[in-house]
Amino acid sequence: MAYAKITLLLCAGLFSLSALAAPESDDWSGHYRSTWISVSPMQHGNKPPDEEFWIVRAADADPAKLGNDEGRKLLPKEKDREPGTDLVKLAKERGIDLTRWAISPDGKSDGKKAGVLRRFLPQEYKGFGWDSLHEAGGIECLHSVDAFFFVCRVEPGTTITTGEASQEKLLARTGFFGAVIDVGGFELTKLDSAP
Repeated sequence: MAYAKITLLLCAGLFSLSALAAPESDDWSGHYRSTWISVSPMQHGNKPPDEEFWIVRAADADPAKLGNDEGRKLLPKEKDREPGTDLVKLAKERGIDLTRWAISPDGKSDGKKAGVLRRFLPQEYKGFGWDSLHEAGGIECLHSVDAFFFVCRVEPGTTITTGEASQEKLLARTGFFGAVIDVGGFELTKLDSAP
């Protein structure tokens, strides 16, 4: 009987410790299916196959390895930094978002097939004509660091107008959509939450 109580207390203690160490909840992580809804003329009518994949929270970016489009220009070069400069703290002070996700076929963020996603920068929303929608909290997008695609989240049933000049419209029935540059647009269906 004492053994059972010790085991129960040990398990309860481990459970509460693991809960403390768990990453914060995130609405992006989960299992998705993409369905192509429009295809670029460059594809000559060849619609890519629908796919299933995972978006999972990944390790934050290393500020010393940021690309130009990720805010590297806002940080001092190594030769210009004081020794011991905390780049993570400096990046946060300068508004650089280091949060990253992985997009992968198997739900693992560290695999060779996983791509890295980051939040859109303000000028990216503006480029699509979505800056006021974003400022109102109506859209959030992730951009691929490795490839030319993005995914966005809006209220289900929202009609999105893309581009100030072209004014193409997209009905985001599920609330998730995306595009691959020079390929086309797709709708995402979230099949399950984080693995």
